[in-house]
Amino acid sequence: MVRLDTFIGFKLTLLSFTLSLFLSTCKTASGVKDSSADLKYFGKDNKLAEMTYESEMWYFLPKDWKGPIENLLTDPTTSGEIREQLDLQVAHIFAALTTHPGYDVKPGVIANNYKLDQLVVKPTDDKKIVSVSYRFRDRIALHEDLLKGDKPEITFVLPKEVTKIYEKGFTSSSDLNLCTDDHYHEERAFWYFWNPKQKGCPLKKDDLVTVIGKLKLLPSTANTFPEYDMLHGDNGNGKELKVVALFGIDESFRSGDLGRSAYQNFMNILRDNNYVKIVDENKHKVFTLPNEKRFKLQLHVHLVDPDDEEFDELVVDALNGNGKVENAADIFLYDGHSGLGGHLAPGRFSDFIGKKLKLHKNKYQVFAFQGCTTYAYYNKNYFDLKKTSEDRFGSKFLDIITAGIGLQFSSGPMQDFVIVNGLLKGGKPTWQKIITDIYNVDPEATALHQINGDEDNPTTR
Repeated sequence: MVRLDTFIGFKLTLLSFTLSLFLSTCKTASGVKDSSADLKYFGKDNKLAEMTYESEMWYFLPKDWKGPIENLLTDPTTSGEIREQLDLQVAHIFAALTTHPGYDVKPGVIANNYKLDQLVVKPTDDKKIVSVSYRFRDRIALHEDLLKGDKPEITFVLPKEVTKIYEKGFTSSSDLNLCTDDHYHEERAFWYFWNPKQKGCPLKKDDLVTVIGKLKLLPSTANTFPEYDMLHGDNGNGKELKVVALFGIDESFRSGDLGRSAYQNFMNILRDNNYVKIVDENKHKVFTLPNEKRFKLQLHVHLVDPDDEEFDELVVDALNGNGKVENAADIFLYDGHSGLGGHLAPGRFSDFIGKKLKLHKNKYQVFAFQGCTTYAYYNKNYFDLKKTSEDRFGSKFLDIITAGIGLQFSSGPMQDFVIVNGLLKGGKPTWQKIITDIYNVDPEATALHQINGDEDNPTTR
């Protein structure tokens, strides 16, 4: 069964949630360049490209507006509203990519580090509405099939009136929105699930703008290795090598839950491959490798509810050891729903501890985010937490495995094992080998996995 992403509110409205996700990583019209945008990656069946498009959005004039429309972009109130609505329109790209003709299932996802510029306001036939045109630029992870040819392009649609698009999905004969998912049909999740091609959807051509994204293929990394010397040596915690694997429930802790089954299947795979259980608690097991001479393994496996405070505690402890480098995980893996970017957002954990979440700058760590579209959610914002004046990308002591689209619950445990076992006792494979092995677990259900931040890694063992 494919994981359908779930939404975690954190007491946020639709707009504030969307802005917390997108404004935290996108570029403003100022044109300031962020060095994190230079991070490279490798994907087995997907590649990185720069996507540029020009589009427009309709903005409803305030009732008391009396100045020339050009001033809308300089007035503090209206310029802020326009920017918020543009960000909301861009958010709809997540679902809009599935409307690409001929490739509806596995397209890809934007890096969510976009820049909007060349904003121009023009009148429309309706005196209450103006058109705001702009140029969009961002990196995008796409299935390799979409990047063939000399000048590849991808075509999709976006809502023209973002503040009205949700209500237009209803008809007089239906109490549910007919342009989105039957289960996740609330307005707050519409940007992720909307589909104007859905049977019965009343949206018309005039409600949408057609976008042609021009794509420029970017180079991939090759023959890069994880930092095994640090990972298997004294990485701030002596001889101990700490791995933390959190499995999020799908709906409940009850038997038959897909997340709970993934948790159990992962432990069965560990057992079958000579990992020995040394701690057996409810929803928490610890495994080791008794014959390993290079390091003393502590592999913690937890079953968690990502909506609970226990999840916050476990993540903070894994990421920074509650401030102590010796307690922080060398490898952190999460397998579960992304919560539309909310479950592992660094800001969530900063709120939990009452101060900014920090990662240990000189401790090498590997994060594997096994959830839907994690390439967009948990990438740049985690590298930012490792940045120093000597490490302007934040990638010297951090590598991140992400997914471009949705994952299968059934494939997850073996993919998780491929990651962990490859890093611990897989003969020191390259990152390219590990990512390829993840893909080979279930090629037909590929989630477009990639390794990020490995361009400064060793090229020899």
